[in-house]
Amino acid sequence: MRNVTYYEHVSAPSGCLQYHTSLVGSIETFNFNDIASPYPISMDYAICIQRQPGFCGVKLSTSTLGDSFGLNTNSALTTDGFEADCYDTNGTNPILSSDYLELLGGYSLQQMNQIPASKICGLYDGTTAVFPGVYSSFPGPITLRFRSDGSLKAFGGAGPAINADQAQGIVASGGEKGFRLSYSLTPNCP
Repeated sequence: MRNVTYYEHVSAPSGCLQYHTSLVGSIETFNFNDIASPYPISMDYAICIQRQPGFCGVKLSTSTLGDSFGLNTNSALTTDGFEADCYDTNGTNPILSSDYLELLGGYSLQQMNQIPASKICGLYDGTTAVFPGVYSSFPGPITLRFRSDGSLKAFGGAGPAINADQAQGIVASGGEKGFRLSYSLTPNCP
């Protein structure tokens, strides 16, 4: 018989750089809200939330003071960035951003309709532009993938910064500041 220690019980599953075990909490990117620095480039890692008995899904929102979301989008609009607005669909255009948060089976509710939202980007300050709320009841481990491409880019597919002034402007716009989102496990799934 083997004794299991507390640390073995709460260790993160393989591949999870961040691991959350509570029913509610918050997740955030490295360097979130650092005025002088965006989130790191060339990141691709998993944020995992432990599934709990009696709960079938997760809701992501900006419900706590200080929460916000700022991942670059290729859309002319800075909000409602989902799916193809968040990445270079062909993988061949260096001007387009490929920064996003991915949640398998993700969807948003807009006018009582489910809108696919497994890849999420955009600028939501939590006050004038409120994150729309994203849900998932995808089976298996609750895993979010954060991906950032290899350069600092302006909104709307305007391309990478070519000098320090442009880089400072992009950082000041909030487009690559990262995110802090509240999460809550939910027992009510469609």
